[in-house]
Amino acid sequence: MNKKIAFICLGSGSQAISGTEIQLFCLAKQLAKYHKQQIVFITAKNTTVPDEKTNIIHLSNIDLKKNIKNYILFPFMLYKSLLSANADIYISSAAGIESGLISMFCIVYRKHYIFRTASSIDCTNEKISQLGYFVGWFYKYCLKHADIIVTQSITDQTNLLKYHHRNSIVIKNGIHIPDNRSKIANKKYILWVGSCRKVKQPEIFIDLAKKIENEIFLMIMPKSSDLNYWNSVYKKIITVKNLRYIERVDQNQIQKYFDLSKILIGTSKYEGFPNVYIQACLASIPIVSLSVNPDGFISKYNLGLYSNGDINILKMQVEELLNNHKMYKEMSDNAYDYLISNHDIFMIGKQWKEIINNI
Repeated sequence: MNKKIAFICLGSGSQAISGTEIQLFCLAKQLAKYHKQQIVFITAKNTTVPDEKTNIIHLSNIDLKKNIKNYILFPFMLYKSLLSANADIYISSAAGIESGLISMFCIVYRKHYIFRTASSIDCTNEKISQLGYFVGWFYKYCLKHADIIVTQSITDQTNLLKYHHRNSIVIKNGIHIPDNRSKIANKKYILWVGSCRKVKQPEIFIDLAKKIENEIFLMIMPKSSDLNYWNSVYKKIITVKNLRYIERVDQNQIQKYFDLSKILIGTSKYEGFPNVYIQACLASIPIVSLSVNPDGFISKYNLGLYSNGDINILKMQVEELLNNHKMYKEMSDNAYDYLISNHDIFMIGKQWKEIINNI
């Protein structure tokens, strides 16, 4: 595999990186092991990647601060980075104006473009409705012209074909699985990890902590660009005595918080395949998910409980897991077994290598 590859992962421009960025960097590191050339990873300015000690070139020259100057200059900053990368294949995962611009760049310069969907709504019309007419047009252009589209689940694959008439390849998210499994007997808290965005619905976790007073809850949630929303959420956090809050954890240290937790709670309205669910499986802890259950994997592999969007059921399921030790142990063991069979980055990297070689 000697084609030069560039990943574009701009995120929000904040120093805290998202699950999508973690996934793409993990994939970039794995592909670098097969690769004769260095891989380029393009991010926004001031973005810290999880691990700089690789043969990956990190370009971070795109300023995403919200002002008129940057809005005007954004296409030029993006194209400058794409030209600097000088890659044969460009890979990105953000449904927005940049995906359309990258697609145009690849057509003009006769490069190949692989687009990876990041969320279930990327595969329906809902994302385009959210983006609005102007930005939505660029995203539709990407969906029409990308050489290959990768989705995270069969459901997403089906919806992409239904709503956008594009075939796609399903490749699951991957994670590095250590040779020595970490098993911690003394679990300390119920965990929630995510960005401070309305789609993540952190208030539901805060309310859950209020209702289950005899358990310790831990929330890891970086500040978002919407400081008004973050302030409103933080004011609720500090009123709950049994809720601990950490604003930011380095990605190289985050897994230990999963290892020490009893249960992972997911409260998002929608996701792709949440990276935090994979991290929970690595820690051998059950997942209780309010509304996100890609391809029904939580129920299918019996590694947690799905609340089907009902907050009251979510609370009852958490209490049931805490009180039913047999169920808890079975789901904990199933979570790790599922991870080994489905998300090993070595296996996922081979799937990506195959489509890159065949492009």
